[in-house]
Amino acid sequence: MLLEEAAKKQGIEILDSEVDIDHVHVLASLPLDLSPLRAVGYLKGMSAKGLFILYAPLRSVYPKGHLWSPSKFIGSVGYITLDKAKEYLEAHHAKVIYSSLTGIPAPQRSGGVAPLGAIL
Repeated sequence: MLLEEAAKKQGIEILDSEVDIDHVHVLASLPLDLSPLRAVGYLKGMSAKGLFILYAPLRSVYPKGHLWSPSKFIGSVGYITLDKAKEYLEAHHAKVIYSSLTGIPAPQRSGGVAPLGAIL
């Protein structure tokens, strides 16, 4: 998985992740010397680079190389339990949207990676 490979290089531990139709949720533990803003920027940049390498047709859809929007939301889970954060991710999983749009049962939870057919 591209996201996990990029995370490991920076010492980021991905605890859980979900791919939605138009965004990604990631629950991660960061090294103390890495700011959340830098971590998000790094993960977005490296995952985009990897996707463009693996799936060359994406280049024609995003000719300027901007796969991700500049938007981001960063929150700390210090005020809630880790279990509650994971429940949030599960509740917002793309399988509900995927099924309702296609009429096809969504793939089983993939650990944050949607099948290519679900993305393209």
